[in-house]
Amino acid sequence: MSWTTGKQEPLSAMEIYEIFERHKLVPEGLVAFLELCKAMSRDARVVRIYDGDETVAEVIVSGVVQHEVATVEFIPVPRYFRNGDREMVENIRAAMDPVFSYLFMDRKVRRVTSLVTQHRNKTRTALKDLGFTHEGGLEDGVQLRGRDPETLMVYGMTRRRYLSMKKEVGDV
Repeated sequence: MSWTTGKQEPLSAMEIYEIFERHKLVPEGLVAFLELCKAMSRDARVVRIYDGDETVAEVIVSGVVQHEVATVEFIPVPRYFRNGDREMVENIRAAMDPVFSYLFMDRKVRRVTSLVTQHRNKTRTALKDLGFTHEGGLEDGVQLRGRDPETLMVYGMTRRRYLSMKKEVGDV
């Protein structure tokens, strides 16, 4: 079965917090994080990716500035993401295409950035499968509750790269 993308839904600060809490991604500095959730909620949207009725991933899109940049927080459900699974890669690319099309074609952003903690291997692999490139890291960039500080990895995709990938598969 191929994966599908739900519609974009606006998020409140509390809903953003609940998504991060559900996936155990809340940092130690709770007060600062709650302020970040509040700031994100001004323009944040969530897109859920489904396999039938089951959620495969949640994608928070925020910081969208027309003709400039956007931020994507890609949060997969780990059991659906297996390294080297060609069908999974095809499914996630097809399911994320409406999100990328909205950002790169409708909003004309020039780049999308995603920040991922080093321990989130499935997320990092999925981002690479989607065409993001690893651009570096911020040593001790974040400390999640109950964990030691860890590197925050920076991934990015440009509009030019997205259009090139679409051209390769004949979608443009």
